[in-house]
Amino acid sequence: MSSFRHSLQRPLVAIILTVFILILLVWRVAVFTENRRFDEIQTIGNARLNLYASSLHEKLAKYHHIPYMLARDARIHALLQKKSNSRSVSPHLEDFAKAAGTPLLFVLNSAGITVASSNWRTDKDIVGSDLSFRPYFIDATNGKSGGYYAVGRYTRQPGFFISYPVLHVGEFLGAVVVKVDLEEVQTTWMESGESVIVSDAYGVVFLSSSPEWKFKSLRPLPKHTASRLREIQYLERPLSSLKITRTSGDRGEIIQIDGNRFLEQSMQLRGYGWRIHYLSNLSGIQKSVHLAMTITTVAALVLLLLFLLMRERKL
Repeated sequence: MSSFRHSLQRPLVAIILTVFILILLVWRVAVFTENRRFDEIQTIGNARLNLYASSLHEKLAKYHHIPYMLARDARIHALLQKKSNSRSVSPHLEDFAKAAGTPLLFVLNSAGITVASSNWRTDKDIVGSDLSFRPYFIDATNGKSGGYYAVGRYTRQPGFFISYPVLHVGEFLGAVVVKVDLEEVQTTWMESGESVIVSDAYGVVFLSSSPEWKFKSLRPLPKHTASRLREIQYLERPLSSLKITRTSGDRGEIIQIDGNRFLEQSMQLRGYGWRIHYLSNLSGIQKSVHLAMTITTVAALVLLLLFLLMRERKL
């Protein structure tokens, strides 16, 4: 009776040991696959982040010289010294804007009033508009080049505005401003199928490959801050906060938006006060892990079955 019990126990122990080894093997494969895929995603994300940051810098750098050049234009100096009128300068700005591929070029006088504009022929002509409240004009009054992303108060179209002061023997006459359209950059991101966003110093997303995230904040804004930003920068945009869950760990910042988990990699855009974020969807990791576990389990079971068949034949 004792020998019979031992004969039953030996196969049972072997089965339990085999199952334990199989579970351990599948678990190790799952951990290895998850770590490898995560490392791949981090490496690719870092490369893409740097690429998108460089392309955005290059896009903006193409336009910085335009207001600098025009600030030395004799026609603009004559206009700001009241020796000519906007009709003699606006067509010049229109031609220059077409050649440069920018939607808007305009000149502000020392009071911040638009005195010439490239869109003078359109129903959105901004000549006569007061833009003295814009930070890019305030920078120009201080003798500096200015840069500011905003929704146009009169055109209602967003863009990045670059200004440069017009000076005559040290006297501030006004400023030349160029508007850079960044919507095509955003469109390229959307077409790529990747998740890329750019946020300002307040955490407001103003460029995004996901349209539903645009003009929302990465963190709740104080009411007075949101009100001020709507007034001077984003007009009537709601600036509500995105519902984001964050988890920080050894692997970096994991965030969850709209039910999707992402690895967030970000960097500061020097000279602009912005932050560019590249979000890698982590759903692919679980798919890879499940596939690896399935293949490992099936392969182990096939090998075990072959072993048992060969052992049976020997017996």
